[in-house]
Amino acid sequence: MTGGMVIFVAYEGFELIANSASDIVNPEKNIPRAYYWSVIFVILLYMIIAGVTIGSLPFKEIAKAEDYVLAEAAKPMLGKVGFTIMTIAALISTFSAINASLYGGSRVSYEIAEDDELPHELTSQFWNQPIGLIITAILTLILVNTLELESISTSRKRGFSFDFFLGEL
Repeated sequence: MTGGMVIFVAYEGFELIANSASDIVNPEKNIPRAYYWSVIFVILLYMIIAGVTIGSLPFKEIAKAEDYVLAEAAKPMLGKVGFTIMTIAALISTFSAINASLYGGSRVSYEIAEDDELPHELTSQFWNQPIGLIITAILTLILVNTLELESISTSRKRGFSFDFFLGEL
């Protein structure tokens, strides 16, 4: 069960490819291509990362460093600089995931509003972006800055579990 949940979380972002279908040239041909190539790339990347991590650190240190294990794995080869590089890479990765989620979420609200299942005002554009993006970003900033970090993390984990059990990929 845990392994399935980890795989779900690792590949959760791929649904965002379909959310951008209206912006893709020749979607019938290019969406399947995007899925295949991105999944193959991620599988290879995860295998390489796992191999390097296991090759760099003993299992005891991997368990101890659980949340920052990749930064620890870079230390033996690159020292403190490697740890810093991996930390910055993790921040960039997090920013990228947030950006993709905001974009995907705004596209979904835009498409649903186009079908008149949400208020039609959500099809409006602001700075050439769907208004849903701005609403989502503002609400996210308010929640992130007013809730405790632990409660945000817990609710997100519960959301992943709920999505996993419903099978909503």
